Amino acid sequence: AACEPPSASCGAYESIAALLRDHRGQNLIPWDTAVFRLLYRWLRRYATLREETRYSLLQGWALMRGILLEIGRRETLAGTLPDSEAVFFLEIHEIENPGNAKELRRKVEERIRKFKRDRERPAPPIVHLDALGNELPAPETGAADGHGAYYGIAASAGRATGTARRLESPADALKVRPGDVVIVNHCKPWMSVVFRRASGVAAAGGGVVSHLALAAREFGKPMLVGVHGLRGADIEGRTVEIVAAARRVRILEDG
Repeated sequence: AACEPPSASCGAYESIAALLRDHRGQNLIPWDTAVFRLLYRWLRRYATLREETRYSLLQGWALMRGILLEIGRRETLAGTLPDSEAVFFLEIHEIENPGNAKELRRKVEERIRKFKRDRERPAPPIVHLDALGNELPAPETGAADGHGAYYGIAASAGRATGTARRLESPADALKVRPGDVVIVNHCKPWMSVVFRRASGVAAAGGGVVSHLALAAREFGKPMLVGVHGLRGADIEGRTVEIVAAARRVRILEDG
């Protein structure tokens, strides 16, 4: 049978078809290559969604991820990609028809560099709404009062004073000591593990309905979000104070 679509490399396309049929005994239906293309597009569109919505849309993600990793290890791409996980930086037509290996590797490496650059970019300003859907005023940024104070939006009530600890990776959680005030750039669910020790949290980004903000309220720890002035501040080890009612984080003294 002719290879479809006509522009695809028959060898690569048929390899995907065979892999889908035989992958770990899943026995996908005969028109599995069409299913693969459809799932791939859905994953690209909905991968940023979270929780219940994401779960409903992406129940096939675990299988799909395994298939993609296996494709990245196959002979067609193994000598082209830096590693098998680089397959996630390919477009569907590049998986089916890799073309010039040198050019494809150049594109993938550039996409990986761009991904890493974008991951470190500051989050854009966030629109915060009250319980009735009214937009809250944007927080002031920078040391507004000239005394090391930064302002944001209260996500959890309370007041706390402690040593500032920047939290950027799971490994950083090990250095958080009882009473420390945790400073983060972006709110991520795994960060909630620090609430048993931290006295409060200030986040440069995030929102009042983020997982981390919900956890702060459950643990009864003060938290501010949208404290953009903290971004890039040399705050590690200094004594800081969070006052949620005043929407303020103040640097009190050097550590």
